[in-house]
Amino acid sequence: REEKAYAEAERYFRAVRDSLGDDRQQRDAQKFLADTYFESFKFADALGGYLQLLGMKPAKNERYLALYRAALCSYKLQRISVGMEYLDKLIKDPLFYDSLSTVQLTLGEGFEYSGDLAQAEATYEEVAVTTRNLTKKAEAYYRLGLIYQFDYDDLIRAKEYYDKSAE
Repeated sequence: REEKAYAEAERYFRAVRDSLGDDRQQRDAQKFLADTYFESFKFADALGGYLQLLGMKPAKNERYLALYRAALCSYKLQRISVGMEYLDKLIKDPLFYDSLSTVQLTLGEGFEYSGDLAQAEATYEEVAVTTRNLTKKAEAYYRLGLIYQFDYDDLIRAKEYYDKSAE
C-alpha cells in the first residue's frame, strides 16, 4: 500500500515539476523527488535529481543542498573525484562560508576514500585549527584519531587526537 502511495506522489511531483507549477513549485517538486531518492538509497537517481535542480536556478540554500547531496551521492557511487569537484564549488563560493567546516570534513572523507591520507589529514587539521564550531572541531580531531589508529597504527598519536576531540 505504501508503494502505491509513493508511486502516486512521485507522479504528482513529476507533473508539478514538468508543467503544472510555477518556478518555485517546480523547484520544490524536484527537490522532493531528489530527496526521496536519496533517502531511499537510490543514489544514481538522486544524483540526477540534484543536478536537475541545479539547472533550475535554485535559491542559495537549494544550491548548497543540491551540490552537497550530489557530492554524497557521487561518493556512494564510487565517483569520489566527481563528488570532490561538487564540494570544491561550495568551498570556492563565499556565500557558503558559514558551512565551510562541514564541506571540508566531507572533502577530507573524499581524500580518505581515494587513498590520499596526507591530504585528508591536512584537511582535518585545517578544520580543527580554523573552525569555531566545537562540534566540527571535535569531529575533525576524531577523524584524525581514526587515521592514526587504523591507517598509521600510531596509538599514542591517535589517543592524543581522541583526547582533543573529547575536550
